[in-house]
Amino acid sequence: MLIEVKAELGDFASSKKILQKAVAEFTGTAEEVHIIISQSNLFMKMGDIKKALNMLKKVGPENKNFIEAKKKMAEIYLQQLRDRK
Repeated sequence: MLIEVKAELGDFASSKKILQKAVAEFTGTAEEVHIIISQSNLFMKMGDIKKALNMLKKVGPENKNFIEAKKKMAEIYLQQLRDRK
């Protein structure tokens, strides 16, 4: 949540630092997908849609939060890229 608040305020440098710490701490845990989604949201706020989608594509079907990641991808495609496919 702190990452998203800092990004909303336009403090992307601070958001990235916090995100890097979170990635280091949660890699390999069940919370990893939430960190990936936060990264994706940060990239979206920075205007880098391609990186946001690439982050979400890393979540495989074996992950229990796969559906959540796919929903976020669908949201990006529909709202940002206006791509219904």
